Amino acid sequence: MLAGRRILVVEDEYLNALLIEDVIIEAGGEVVGPVRSNRDALDLIGRAPIDLALIDVNVADGDTVPTYRLLRHHGVPTMVCTGGMVPPEMRREGFNGPVYAKPVSPSEIVRGLEGILEAEPSAETEHVPAAPGVR
Repeated sequence: MLAGRRILVVEDEYLNALLIEDVIIEAGGEVVGPVRSNRDALDLIGRAPIDLALIDVNVADGDTVPTYRLLRHHGVPTMVCTGGMVPPEMRREGFNGPVYAKPVSPSEIVRGLEGILEAEPSAETEHVPAAPGVR
């Protein structure tokens, strides 16, 4: 079900990012990133086509509320994997997607992302388009 899906991964812990990347690729998805910070994520959103996002709550430059806010603005369904809690501000911004506590298993990653696709019919046919000249 992840076949052909472009999934933004925002994770600042190297081993976690590698695990998530491997799981997505094995499930047929394509990884955008992974990126370690809001700054890098915000730079990619709108420049690279993105169907889904999997984000950590706390990354190198703070919580990922700014990243979630822009993903939501672009209509990108989002899953959270965190060692902490989802910030109240993210909930106020409308986040109601799946939240998985670290350490997260490969099957939980796939189930969570597939669950987003099942719950968000528009995610199956639309994605954030890339800016001209960006692949």
